Amino acid sequence: MTFKLCIKDIRCLRPFVVFLGAFLITPWYDIGENSMYKPRLAQLYGCFLISLNVLWIAYCVLNDVVITSVTLNVLHAQRFIQTVTHANLLILNTFTIIKSAFLGADDWKRLFLKLKYIDVKLQNKGKKEHTIKTFYCQVIAKQTLFAILLTYQIFFWFKVAQPNLLKFCGATVIYLYYEFLVVLLITGLVESFRSRYRDLNKKLVMAYKLPKFVLGLSNVSEDYRIMSEIVHTFNKIFGYQIIIIIVRCGFETIFAFVSFDSAASALYGDLYVYGMIYIIDLLLIVVYNFLTIIISINSTVQEAQTFVDLLYELQEKFCESSKESRALAKLISHAKHFQPKFTARGLFKLDKSVIFGVIGNVATYLIITFQLNDSERKLGGFDRIGF
Repeated sequence: MTFKLCIKDIRCLRPFVVFLGAFLITPWYDIGENSMYKPRLAQLYGCFLISLNVLWIAYCVLNDVVITSVTLNVLHAQRFIQTVTHANLLILNTFTIIKSAFLGADDWKRLFLKLKYIDVKLQNKGKKEHTIKTFYCQVIAKQTLFAILLTYQIFFWFKVAQPNLLKFCGATVIYLYYEFLVVLLITGLVESFRSRYRDLNKKLVMAYKLPKFVLGLSNVSEDYRIMSEIVHTFNKIFGYQIIIIIVRCGFETIFAFVSFDSAASALYGDLYVYGMIYIIDLLLIVVYNFLTIIISINSTVQEAQTFVDLLYELQEKFCESSKESRALAKLISHAKHFQPKFTARGLFKLDKSVIFGVIGNVATYLIITFQLNDSERKLGGFDRIGF
């Protein structure tokens, strides 16, 4: 069964891709046939989902209750940050739908075609996982935990929100779930890349034990190059979505800390406790989405770097003038050139430095926001808060 396939066989993602296709997070794509199915219907469905977003924007703009409760009833700095975070969710949803329904079909087919080719070369086709560590067990566990976090958000809004505002809150929860599914897809693919780099390292060690070592190096060299092309295609497909998620994480983190400050003076009793838990809940969601992407990418790059380290170790075992040493030197140069580079559509490199960059920017804008809020409170003479 597909559900029992290991992540080393890319066909294990087939049910998950079909599920995500219902939200147009992925194109309507058949991994087994490597082709799109019902593309015209998918485009009509995409138009329908986009029209729902347009109607939703119109509802929020024209509804006085939503505007008063979500924007006008908060401090100006919080108003701006809150608007940006909600806009990011909407942009991520709309952009992903457009890309899946109308654009990127060729990149999607190219990605999975190369992954299936690598699976054949690494002899991963048909490999199964019989433990609880299967991909779908992990997906179910993550979705269960995420559902718990979303359930509390719904509970909180029923406690504090006006009846007309509950529609807005419900839509926000849907958009949060949509973002979470995009993150699951991204991290699932990146983890599959990491497993293939790990198998590639094992293949290199096994090639050393073969009589025709130089020929084995040639095969490994081709596999490493193809993996680099796979990462490049991945960047083209998901680069902009990752940018949107990173930006939202920064603004949502600022909003959470500012809300901590505001809630301390504007909420009392049980409502204060509920508000604090809600802010922590929201912060956990955005930080989890951001960190899982960056950490999975960083671990994959480290696994690819291990390949280069192994080449240096093997080179030390041969005489410098031997054909094996020359072949290894050539492969080292080849591997350095084709090392995987995860980027946000070429705008910046995705690695651990992004985490520290986000922390630095959040700290800077947090100070500015606190100063603006203090100035507004002094001018207004009262406290306001908004979630």
